[in-house]
Amino acid sequence: MANSFTEVLNKLKSINEAFGAAPFLGDFELNKNNEKIYKFKIQSIIDKPLEIFPSIDKSKRERALSNWKNYLETGNKSIFSSRDFNILVFEPNVIIQKEFLDLVKTVEKLSSKTIKGLVYGYQELWTEHIFYDEFQSLLLNLFKKLETKNSILNLWKQNVHKIILSNAPQTLAAEIVENNLDLNILNTNYYLDAKNSRFSEEVYKYIIFSKVEAIKQTGNINIESIEWFKKILRTYNFSKQERSYILSVLISTTEKTHSKDKNEFKTLLKDFILEDIDFKDPRHNKEKWSEFEKEKSEYNWLARKIFIKWLSEEDIELFFDWLIDHDPHGRKNFWLQYAGIIENSVMVVGNETYNNYEYREKLSKLRASGRNYIRLNDLTNAFILEIKGLTIVEFSKEGNACYIYDKNKFQSVIKYKNNYLRDELKDKLIVQERVSHYPGWQSKLRNWFAVRGIRP
Repeated sequence: MANSFTEVLNKLKSINEAFGAAPFLGDFELNKNNEKIYKFKIQSIIDKPLEIFPSIDKSKRERALSNWKNYLETGNKSIFSSRDFNILVFEPNVIIQKEFLDLVKTVEKLSSKTIKGLVYGYQELWTEHIFYDEFQSLLLNLFKKLETKNSILNLWKQNVHKIILSNAPQTLAAEIVENNLDLNILNTNYYLDAKNSRFSEEVYKYIIFSKVEAIKQTGNINIESIEWFKKILRTYNFSKQERSYILSVLISTTEKTHSKDKNEFKTLLKDFILEDIDFKDPRHNKEKWSEFEKEKSEYNWLARKIFIKWLSEEDIELFFDWLIDHDPHGRKNFWLQYAGIIENSVMVVGNETYNNYEYREKLSKLRASGRNYIRLNDLTNAFILEIKGLTIVEFSKEGNACYIYDKNKFQSVIKYKNNYLRDELKDKLIVQERVSHYPGWQSKLRNWFAVRGIRP
């Protein structure tokens, strides 16, 4: 897409100032307190684009291209027929050449088909055309002088500011958003290529980021909006920076919402991100999350912290709900209090659980959804988590203490692997603290953490 991410966000300010954020969210209803509750309107994704590119006979195409080659060699424009022009305007490798634009300027009267082809070719490449400014000037002059009965060309002439001018994508996007129109308007109202052109990509970008900014400003988010953005992110060719920003807004807004569906919002986003090849688990794919580094964007960085917290909460809940029959010592609730500062966590699955068909199926689905676990060659299960330089190990079976290690010493001995022995997780030679789960263990461990500056 032609414009930079920053330019797009800056241009959106003019749209926001014109009619505010609310219309971007679609229809609304009033709740019992007379407050507006927005229903996110799911716009159509273009899946049946207008058939604008004609099927051209192979021999006629070859003849037109041959004539073009001869013209470049001889400069003799008399070899061209109007039919050649009608074909060549749909050849990207021809229309990007300055010689072709210069030739078009010399033609006294262009056919309607040729002018349409020029517009489609112009929009297909948009600002990536090497002679974009010259191409734009050519089209503006054509439409200024144009007198035709062709209904499409007359429509375009009346709407040059939405078809040709540099800010045309922004203008069209504002019209679509302000009136809550379907994205198919590019096809149905303006007869433009709504699927394959750089121009249409720019229009969609403005619309999409308008919705992103609306969610960010209002805090209104729901299942429909998340599903819409998931579909959009799979459909359009965003840069990594743009994808990161969209996901940051969705993560941050979900974290702040008081919706009863908050957990479902979180699950939808976790499933999407963990399965996305551009992101996956930030705890194990730091390079894929480079756009979430603090020096690049503090907003994205905070979203990354939130997302890791969600994953830590999920890991804790999976371990204590799946791999432990009961939790009489309240360990689950204790560790959930620290989820916001847990840097990494993983379930360690013992032989008894792993060899159980029901659990094996669950674990298989877990991996398929972008989550992970590692194996323990023992009957018990374990849970490893990292907090501020410490590695902490909890076990599933009662009678096992919590083992706390210096993270560097623990890794230097075990060097995180896929299969552990129980004695490796219970290494009394390097253990820094052992906490048995007797009454009052929570207070003891909370104080032990606090002395080291570790607080929930």
